[in-house]
Amino acid sequence: MNTKKRTDEQKKHQSETLKGRKKPPRSEEHKRKLSEVAKTRVFSKETREKLSRALIGNKRGLGYKHTEDAKRKIGLNGFHYGMKGKKHTEETKNKISMSNKGEKHHNWLGGRSLEEYGKDWTDDLKDSIRKRDIYICQLCGIHQEELDRSLDVHHIDYDKYNLNPENLIALCRNCHTKTSFNREYWSE
Repeated sequence: MNTKKRTDEQKKHQSETLKGRKKPPRSEEHKRKLSEVAKTRVFSKETREKLSRALIGNKRGLGYKHTEDAKRKIGLNGFHYGMKGKKHTEETKNKISMSNKGEKHHNWLGGRSLEEYGKDWTDDLKDSIRKRDIYICQLCGIHQEELDRSLDVHHIDYDKYNLNPENLIALCRNCHTKTSFNREYWSE
């Protein structure tokens, strides 16, 4: 084993040489050999204690637990720990909003959502569908009493003019939102 210390110049040269270089994928044989070596590795009692202390209380098991002060600082910089991070200015919010409106939005359907409902689309009709479905979301099974609002009434075939009760279903807002994506799947 080479025990000579490398100079700063040598370290810098090696660093520059390795930049941008990707490691080749390991073969199954190589992975198996590494696994066997790892199984025979013996740690000193002191090392085992350090590893144990580092992992205790860490939900992610990453081996490090931030102090409350560090969590607060990280949160202020827009990272994790449940902090909201930096706030957008009103100007930035408006720019984001404008960049996702209409045809620019990923869920744009050519203006179909702007169409009017049929004249018989009334609160009484919607209430009758909710009552028929026993005020329970027909996808997730949550009861309307558990929500802070009434169940939505969804057109199964996505045709706003088809008010046939067999085409209408009561859904909670969360499930109704899901049905906006992958419409072919939900129509079936």
